[in-house]
Amino acid sequence: MIPIESNVPFPAGRMWSSKYPWSSLEVNQSFFVPGAQFRSMQSGASTAGRKLGRTFRARTVEGGVRVWRLA
Repeated sequence: MIPIESNVPFPAGRMWSSKYPWSSLEVNQSFFVPGAQFRSMQSGASTAGRKLGRTFRARTVEGGVRVWRLA
């Protein structure tokens, strides 16, 4: 049985995290992910854009996927 606890404080800080530098990218900057799948990165770019209020685009390039911040 799983115990129920009361008065446990909710952790402070961001609850969404990623191994990719979405929040650090400035407009016209990009990062490269070697060996990545386009669909996975484009999905991540879309999710990050919604959460952060920014515009990201991913494109397949030689050796992996590059993601740009456009706005």
